[in-house]
Amino acid sequence: MNIPHQIKSLMPVTRRGDPTGHVRMSVSERRQNRRGELSLEASLKINNETYSAEILDISSGGARLRCSVVPRNGASIAISLDGFADLPAVVIRRLPTAIAVEFRLPPLQYAEFSERLDRMLKAHA
Repeated sequence: MNIPHQIKSLMPVTRRGDPTGHVRMSVSERRQNRRGELSLEASLKINNETYSAEILDISSGGARLRCSVVPRNGASIAISLDGFADLPAVVIRRLPTAIAVEFRLPPLQYAEFSERLDRMLKAHA
C-alpha cells in the first residue's frame, strides 16, 4: 500500500513503530502467569502413545517442552509430571527444538496445580 508522505507523518507511531496502528506486545507483556525456567522430566501422551519429554519452562497456564516427537498445532495431549495428575493440554506453537502448550485444566485441578507449582517454583528460585 502506497501512503502519501503527508499522511504518513500524521499517523500515530506505536511502541513498535507500526504504521497500521497495531500495538504489538512482547511475550513478557502478554504473560498472565508466573513462568519458571527449570528442567523436569516428563511424559507426553498423544493418542494413547507415550513419549519422553523435558519441561524447559512452565507456568500454571502452559509450558514449553522439548520432546522426541513434535505434534501438530492444535493437537490435544496430556503431560505427566512426577507428583502431578496428568495435565491435559493443547499444542499452541511449534518451535525449532520444542513445543509450547496451553493447559486445559478443570477449575479445581487448575487451583491445586497452580498452588503446588507456585511452591515448587519458589523452592527452585
